[in-house]
Amino acid sequence: MDQNQEIINRYIGQPTHLPGDLRSRIEREWSDQPVQLYALADLDSTLQLGESWLALGPEHVALARPGEGGMWDVQSVERTRIRAVRESPGLSANTLLLLGVPNDPPLAVVRYTQRQRGAFENIRFVLDEALAGRTVTSLDADGVYADAVARPVRDAQALVAGRESAVLLRLLGYLTRYRRQLAFGLSAAAVVTLASLVPPYLAGYLIDGVVRRAQEGTLERGAAVSIAWIVVGTMAVLYVLRQTAAHVR
Repeated sequence: MDQNQEIINRYIGQPTHLPGDLRSRIEREWSDQPVQLYALADLDSTLQLGESWLALGPEHVALARPGEGGMWDVQSVERTRIRAVRESPGLSANTLLLLGVPNDPPLAVVRYTQRQRGAFENIRFVLDEALAGRTVTSLDADGVYADAVARPVRDAQALVAGRESAVLLRLLGYLTRYRRQLAFGLSAAAVVTLASLVPPYLAGYLIDGVVRRAQEGTLERGAAVSIAWIVVGTMAVLYVLRQTAAHVR
C-alpha cells in the first residue's frame, strides 16, 4: 500500500481502489479492454452515501451500481455515443452527466461528494479531450485514482506544515524587539552556569591540593593559609556573581 492509499484509509475512509472482481467483470464485458480510469460515485440519487463506480475504457464507459445478492449491476455505454459532458458542482454534492443526442435523456448520471471530485475531474478531462479530437496517454488507473482522492489531504497537510513554520518564524520575530533583554538573559544564564561549575573544582583543589599537602608537610603552613584564603575568597566572589546573574536573568 502506497502513501496515497494510506491517506485514503486513514483520513477519508473510502475504498482505495476499484474492487478486483468488479474490474475483471467490466474488462470481460469490454472484450478484455482495460479500465483506464475510474472514480467512486459515493452518493445515490437521493444524495445518501452509497457506492457506485464509474469506469472509463478505450471504447466504453461503465457505471456499476450495487445489485441484489451482493452482485453488481453494470451498464456500459459506447464512448462514441457521448456528445457532451456536463458537471454541476455544489458545496457538498456534485453531479456529472454524460449526454448523447440532444433532447435525449442522459446516458449516465453520477453524484459524488467533494472527496471524489478530483477522480471525476480526471475522467471528465479525458472525455472532453476525446470530444475535441485529442487523445490522452494511458496511465495507471489505481495510481491516478489514489492520487486524485488523496491530493486534498496532502495539500492540507502541506498548508498546515507551512503555517507551523510561519508561526514559529513570527514568534521568533517578536523576540527581535527584545534583543537587548534577550542578550542580557542569555549572558546571565551562561554566567550562572559557569559560576556553578567552578566552586566544586576549587573546593576539591582546596582539600586535596592545599589542606592535604599542608598536613603531609609538602606545603608550608603560611603558604597554605594564603592559598586557602584566596580560594575561599574566589568562591565567595563567584557566589555573589552567580546570585547577581540569576537576578538579572
